[in-house]
Amino acid sequence: MKSSSACVAVIALIILIVPLCAIARQIGSDDGKCGDPTTNETCNKNACHTTYPVNSGNGLLTLNNVPTWYDAGATYNIEVMLSDEGMKRWGFQVTALDGSNLMAGGFTVTDAVNTWLSNNPGTAPDYMNHTLSGTYGGTLDGPVYWDFDWTAPASPVGTVRIYLAGCAGDSNVSRSGDYIYTYTQDVMQANHDVTVVSLDNPPDSICVDTTYIVQASVTNNGGLAETFDLIATIAPSGYTDTVQVILSVGQTRQVTFQVWQCPAAPDTYTYTVNAALTADVNPGDNTLNTQINSYSCAIHDAGVVSILAPPDSICVGSTYNPRARVTNMGNVHENLSVSCEISPGGYIDTALVVNIAPAETSSAVFTGWTVPGGPNTYSVVVRTLAAGDTATANDSLGKQSVSYDCTVRDVGIVSLLEPPLEACLDSTYAPALEVMNYGNGPESFRVGIQISPGYLDTFLVSNLLPGQTTIAVFTDWIPNSTPQTYQLSAGFSILDDVDPSNDSIFEDITVDTCFWRDLGVVSILSPDWWVCTDSTYTPSLRVINNGEVAETFIAGMTIGPFAWPVYRDSVAVVGLTPGNTADVDLKDWTAPWLPDTFTVSASVILGFVDKDPANDIKHATTYIYNCPGIAESGHRFVSPGYTDFFSAFPSPARNHVVLDYVLKESCDFSVCILDASGRQMRLFALQGAPAGYGRVIWDLRTESGAEATTGVYFVRFSAAEYVSLKKFLVIR
Repeated sequence: MKSSSACVAVIALIILIVPLCAIARQIGSDDGKCGDPTTNETCNKNACHTTYPVNSGNGLLTLNNVPTWYDAGATYNIEVMLSDEGMKRWGFQVTALDGSNLMAGGFTVTDAVNTWLSNNPGTAPDYMNHTLSGTYGGTLDGPVYWDFDWTAPASPVGTVRIYLAGCAGDSNVSRSGDYIYTYTQDVMQANHDVTVVSLDNPPDSICVDTTYIVQASVTNNGGLAETFDLIATIAPSGYTDTVQVILSVGQTRQVTFQVWQCPAAPDTYTYTVNAALTADVNPGDNTLNTQINSYSCAIHDAGVVSILAPPDSICVGSTYNPRARVTNMGNVHENLSVSCEISPGGYIDTALVVNIAPAETSSAVFTGWTVPGGPNTYSVVVRTLAAGDTATANDSLGKQSVSYDCTVRDVGIVSLLEPPLEACLDSTYAPALEVMNYGNGPESFRVGIQISPGYLDTFLVSNLLPGQTTIAVFTDWIPNSTPQTYQLSAGFSILDDVDPSNDSIFEDITVDTCFWRDLGVVSILSPDWWVCTDSTYTPSLRVINNGEVAETFIAGMTIGPFAWPVYRDSVAVVGLTPGNTADVDLKDWTAPWLPDTFTVSASVILGFVDKDPANDIKHATTYIYNCPGIAESGHRFVSPGYTDFFSAFPSPARNHVVLDYVLKESCDFSVCILDASGRQMRLFALQGAPAGYGRVIWDLRTESGAEATTGVYFVRFSAAEYVSLKKFLVIR
């Protein structure tokens, strides 16, 4: 066998002769025997000289699978790769040393055929080497590979450097033409280091008595995957929450904690987030805090939810009433101006949505728009205009309507009215759907509904006119006597429907045991029916739990007009047991220094689960006097200053409808209930009604005493020159 003498003493490093020169001297001869424990041959101890310039060839020597960080005592499988064009025989030697040039960790042979370990005593370096078989004789060009295990030191020693030397020989006996290559790679000691990088929520300025999401971001800057607790506190509110966080190396995550209810009184809070990680090398960045200031503030935010009309496909020459749904997303009643613009063509109209309550959704209906001649594509944009809107991104919504020389047929399901998505055992429901004719001609069709398992029914809608809605009411559905989830599906089809996507609806109905839940306001305890100017009072109200379970809820009071109160406060009532009352004191109120008349409104908030919302609010009137001169000013008070019809609620209604209004001055007024065809159902009239706030309650019976049926109804309110018309639904 011919050999290349370059591999008799394979590698020489030109760096202080240590430690890679030692590695180079141990790789062995080109025939693979030097350094092989199966032979008696020894290595050329003079290998480190300039006869073999290191790294002068075009070959490649590298390590694969070397970790960036090492964990004490962990084992890693490492691979050596060597290639060089024209070479035929190969060798390597590798060791791992700490900063004192002592052996760092240990090697384990994983391929006994191609590698062997020179295991030296004490802290002297050990070397992983090739065997005779591992020279891969005759393998042209490479690459060739050797692999082995390296176990990191049992205790941290700082950065470990892996020294590698490789020999590529041409098997021509002469040293000329053979090449020595070296390679080093550092492995850093893994450490624990996490950082709280930002406090994302709540913001620095917030509103009292408002709920906020609590969020913070944390990063793993260390070399190990970490599992630790992230703790958020907001002092002095008593808020604290802990979330367990798992982060891989280099990962950043935004962590969301439980929501925080800001207390009702303005204050300054310290918001702190701490990462509790044992042995963190940089604990100074584990904690971050900021100050939060709370204020008594109103949130104005209204947005466009959907554009109901015109539909996506429209007919040339046809007339449509643009219609959109808008929602009050703030925390105060709003009078919304809503605009609709259709271009090209220059259509612009504005509708007013009056006294829309927080979280309430209402419809804005605009004047008719006639589609110009010739097919075209129109842009429809609806915008809400609310003074002081805090979230303008939801103020506008757009869509496209394409016109054709055609008759448009399109009916759709607007919403599921009954049953609720969370229903009660031992209850009876009359399934009901609101459907709408989006087309330009009258439609008759049959709507089907299925509640699986066990219920199926249909309803015939006859001659539904363009742009109109109606209520499809089905036979009663009674859930089974055991809790379960039902699948509700409803739909219909008409020939040539241009938008079948709105023809069906699918919902899951969860049925379980329900408790009667009903809160009410018993009385307004303070202020009394009269108070003194420039005097301070503690507003209070008495509330009652008429339900079957203990309730935690919000009770509050406003003084002044609904839309612009001079006083507003609320507090949480915790754990009020069934049948009991509680007296709730609010923050102090100082009456104005001028005589006036104010409406006092006390309310409780339980949400949609309240079975009798009619008793959730109670109104009273308080007169503000100049007390030192009662004889002079006892009956002089300022009127509300405006006339308005606020709302018809609840809607849908099952037992009664409450109609609230305010009169600027004493006058005759009337409240007329109309059905969908405009026929009068009930008339309430009063001559010489006093100025101030009032209420009419309709018991859903006609003038003759008959019960009103399911459907759409309107209420027309007239007082002096003021006229208002509002729509509501009745479901039986």
